[in-house]
Amino acid sequence: MNNDHGPVSLQPIKISVRKLLEVTSRTGDINFRFSSRSSALEGIRGHQTVQRSRPNGYQAEVSVAGQYRWGSLLLEVNGRMDGVYSNVSPVIIDEIKTLRVEVSQLPVSVQTSHWGQAKIYAYLYAVENNLDRAVVQISYYHLDSGEIDEIQQTFYLPELKVFFENCALHFLQWLEKVQRWRVSRNRSIRHMAFPYGEFRDGQRSFSVSSYRAMASAGQLFVQAPTGIGKTIGSLFPAIKAIAEGHHEKVFFLTAKTSGRAVAEKSLADMQEKGLLLKTVTLTAKEKICFNPGSPCDPEHCEYAVGYYDKLNSVIESSLEATNYFKRDDIEHIARENTMCPFELSLDLLEWVDVVICDYNYVFDPVVYLRRLFDDPLVEHCFLVDEAHNLVDRGRDMFSAQIEKDRLLSVKRQVKRSSSVEVGGVLRKIDGINRAFLSIRKEHSHSLEQHGFSVVDEPPTVLISKLRSFCEHLQHWLAEHERDGRDYDLLLDLYFDALRFTRTADYFDDHYVCLIKTDKKKLLSINLYCVDPSRLLGKGLERSKSSLFFSATLAPINYYQQLLGVSPTSQFVDLPSPFPHENQGVFVVKDIATNFKQREGSYNKIAVLIQTMIESHRGNYIVYFPSYQYMEKVYDVFGQQNSATDIIIQQRQMNEESRQCFLNRFDAAYEHDLVGFAVMGGIFGEGIDLKGLRLIGVIIIGVGLPQMGIERDLIKQHFRDTRVDDVVDQHRTNEGFNYAYQYPGMNRVLQTAGRVIRSEQDRGIVCLVDERFASARYRQLFPPHWTNLEVIDQHQLAAKLAVFW
Repeated sequence: MNNDHGPVSLQPIKISVRKLLEVTSRTGDINFRFSSRSSALEGIRGHQTVQRSRPNGYQAEVSVAGQYRWGSLLLEVNGRMDGVYSNVSPVIIDEIKTLRVEVSQLPVSVQTSHWGQAKIYAYLYAVENNLDRAVVQISYYHLDSGEIDEIQQTFYLPELKVFFENCALHFLQWLEKVQRWRVSRNRSIRHMAFPYGEFRDGQRSFSVSSYRAMASAGQLFVQAPTGIGKTIGSLFPAIKAIAEGHHEKVFFLTAKTSGRAVAEKSLADMQEKGLLLKTVTLTAKEKICFNPGSPCDPEHCEYAVGYYDKLNSVIESSLEATNYFKRDDIEHIARENTMCPFELSLDLLEWVDVVICDYNYVFDPVVYLRRLFDDPLVEHCFLVDEAHNLVDRGRDMFSAQIEKDRLLSVKRQVKRSSSVEVGGVLRKIDGINRAFLSIRKEHSHSLEQHGFSVVDEPPTVLISKLRSFCEHLQHWLAEHERDGRDYDLLLDLYFDALRFTRTADYFDDHYVCLIKTDKKKLLSINLYCVDPSRLLGKGLERSKSSLFFSATLAPINYYQQLLGVSPTSQFVDLPSPFPHENQGVFVVKDIATNFKQREGSYNKIAVLIQTMIESHRGNYIVYFPSYQYMEKVYDVFGQQNSATDIIIQQRQMNEESRQCFLNRFDAAYEHDLVGFAVMGGIFGEGIDLKGLRLIGVIIIGVGLPQMGIERDLIKQHFRDTRVDDVVDQHRTNEGFNYAYQYPGMNRVLQTAGRVIRSEQDRGIVCLVDERFASARYRQLFPPHWTNLEVIDQHQLAAKLAVFW
């Protein structure tokens, strides 16, 4: 397979068969209507079903490999065939595809890609076994009917060779340009100095510890105070590690827009200092789509037409023109070339060095980036920003709910207004409804007594009915044009049902099935992931190294357990770089804020806020555990202090109103300003109000999440499963800690971190609740709170006067 053009590079460039075809041979339109709507697990099961049905002499999962040389480049292509009949002549190479449409309905471009993959497998196998020909067989397995359509074609070695070498040559010609770029990139990385001159105190330790973890393919937790510069402290060593070959691609994972913006700015600042690096920011499909609500196929979206015919030339010209692909850049390129912006951003991933994206692109089993992470030849580094958020995000990603009332509401609307045949669909909905009624009857006593019932097994009959509904509706959606509201209603219901059935595939002892009725007796069933550690750990297997960083990772054993990391993961707790005397921390212990005593605290808190303002004029935020509590105190304080400017977080705020709220905190503002906000909300973390923009926060209560059955299920799970604890009371406490105390204190500490953001900042943190004075809570306080004082409310004014 050599093409003699000079000396061969010592290190072969490895690529999978699938990836080689994706880069070189995709043509035609985006047409998700004809992609398999099966889950990955269904696809695997379909392959296994076909393989088990084969006769003796059939070999399943056969690995093949081969090389192609062009100039100084050596390409090594690896793959694993679904199967081969090696005991017949000529041999038959079996490529299995699962689908839910008729083969005749597949677009030519899709079928061509299937044949291309099989032909490369056939060539590699023929060369390894000195064969002059092979029969290529595409076996289409219909997931709904279980039928297999087998299509065969005989190929001789010369034509297989031409096809393989054309693909390999195309790839290497493009890769040669990429390699030249990477040489320049690595040179710039090695010469790159820290972009902000000197490291802050603690920041160098952060970067050094991070680099060592990446070099050793490890997992590292870093707890570093707010304001230390964690984003640049993680990105800088991660980029340095690219040049040293420790990984090929860096994923900066963040759950918030503010985290994304800081990462983008850090990368831009490094590029201004001479760094050559290609980066892309992924934007959610529903936000970046040019035709929201339209199907991703050429009949309904012009941006899907001929997408893959244009792709390679657009990618090449874009990469030559710029190194930085933010949302605006991608949208501009996509509009200019009439291409889908979301798919374009995904196709850029293969060629960039740093990806900024949400957690779900790595961890969500439904939407994670299979095109990258299913290729074991590429090594990734994950930088998990604000890692404390990943526990609850994991639970959300891995859980699914289906509601009986929503199901029947869709049925009523479709039945009333539909002008097309939907009888079969409605009968499937009736079947699901009967399964709901059966569940309600079976659990009627518990539902009437408590409003919920909990079981350790998934509802198998309901899941079966939902799967049957999805299979039927897939055909209906494919056969009917998008014709208005009915189509949209059924499509939304389809995706809800599909997610529920796919979540059921992962159901194990980390889950419970929660059956609930609300105040209106409406029934819902939730496959609730009480412990996300197993599936988060599975996501982490997609990385070579992982760095988790946050200002609040206490206690560390809680996060190490729930994030599913290796037992060998390390933890570094960095001290605050800011002068401790610049922050006053006070616990006001004689105001009770628990639910039963809350009403008596309204006036006391209003007086405390006024005491803070009178001690030192400026801008403050008061954080509450709930909207209701916040609104009560807001009313009382407003009536007593009409001269003070006050603003309050609304229950629903768009991006513009959020920014207006933050803009009120102006360092040059001549009046006192008090903001009222909710702990754990949009202003509880990720906001940066430096200097005089914010000089104090008042935190009301210990931040416990609202009590409810889901939190109690977490409590019960960790009380029952932490069998390493010998003392029963300790085990009971751990259940409460995992469900309530640790998440609550995380909210508290995040809000406290809004105050001191730089070396020059001075400010106050006032914790209001008697529980803060107990050892149980004080053990979770950060070590740099050395000036903490526990006081009664009447002592506060004198203490503040001393501080200021």
